[in-house]
Amino acid sequence: MKKSTLLPFLVVISALLISTISYSETIVNESFESGFGSFTSEYGGAKVVSDPTTPLGSQSLQFIFSLGDEGGYAPDIVGTGYAPKKEIWGEGYFKLSSGYVFHPYEQKLIFIWGDTFNFYISISSWGDRKMFGCWQGSGSTYRNASGPDIKTGIWYKLNFHMKMNSAAGAKDGIFQIWLNDALVLDFSNVPYQGSGQGSDHGFHSMAFTPVYGGDSTPVPQKQYIWFDGAKISTTPIGTSPQTGQPAPPFGLRIN
Repeated sequence: MKKSTLLPFLVVISALLISTISYSETIVNESFESGFGSFTSEYGGAKVVSDPTTPLGSQSLQFIFSLGDEGGYAPDIVGTGYAPKKEIWGEGYFKLSSGYVFHPYEQKLIFIWGDTFNFYISISSWGDRKMFGCWQGSGSTYRNASGPDIKTGIWYKLNFHMKMNSAAGAKDGIFQIWLNDALVLDFSNVPYQGSGQGSDHGFHSMAFTPVYGGDSTPVPQKQYIWFDGAKISTTPIGTSPQTGQPAPPFGLRIN
């Protein structure tokens, strides 16, 4: 019986495909199931706690705001660093305790740092309780808030995408935010600073830094913010949408 030459051919092709296709470019992947993992606590004010409600596993990262704490500060900075990247995709989850009282201005959640700027994801209070993206650098601020009002006591899935501008000073940088897989912020004209200047420039670290507002307004009651899961990748993560129409922008400010 004549032997088929098809099977060896398929085996070779399969091996080539496996060796050349990249399924993931994940550079941070932490579930907090074994403590802080790859993250570190700067002040010791956050802790990993047992949480049966968490979307991932059974542990979450908890921050406590005590009655009378001065606004403008975070209970802790829990962060991690990585080699500078010109484009990143992120994913995680957050929840505010039931009845959480917002600062009159905003509730910062996550910071992403670059070489000459920072970017943070927050919840606004000046335009209802909407997701808020803010880039800060060289004395200027670029911000917008959009999407549904954030409710307390429930978990939200948060995805973001950030891409450096093509050259220093160019206003073609990107930031996008999804809330529960719905695109709520979509900008393609962000003037990130320091980009396009070599491999050592780019986004290089992230931190859970839930700052209560931006001034000294005190915390009115004991309350909590929880985070779960932290992924950073140079390619889209999971089923995160890459296209779509954002909700109408609210409160664009350039200072």
